[in-house]
Amino acid sequence: MILLTDEQLGEIAQELEIGMVCYVHRQTGELIVFPNPEQFTYGDTGDWQESIDTVEASPDDYWPIHPMTSFESFQVMERFVEVLPANHLRTRLITILNQPKPFRHFKQAVDESDYRENWFAFRDGEMAHWLRQKLVNMNALRAE
Repeated sequence: MILLTDEQLGEIAQELEIGMVCYVHRQTGELIVFPNPEQFTYGDTGDWQESIDTVEASPDDYWPIHPMTSFESFQVMERFVEVLPANHLRTRLITILNQPKPFRHFKQAVDESDYRENWFAFRDGEMAHWLRQKLVNMNALRAE
């Protein structure tokens, strides 16, 4: 079983947050990161081609780590609202979560509030927990 450090989990979370594709080597825990070649719009993937080639040459040696689904991300926002004190922001966020375009409006409301840093800390903790569960599940699948 590969045990990643909190620092490695944080790195994966940051990379996923900016739209990168992450792969963890099944034996060593080495992390390989590169832009999704199917979504890469900046032209040549030259800077990352070696990493892409490494994963493509031995795909069974790596676990792909995909970002949270929209549903999972929405659940994180809901859990954040649940831990907020009963105040104007909490009421506003509940309303936002029940309206169109909740992600954009949630971000804007939190960014304009005194709870911005609380949100980032909460989101990072949720992401670390989610990543640990994902890796545990991958290891369980490997053991079968």
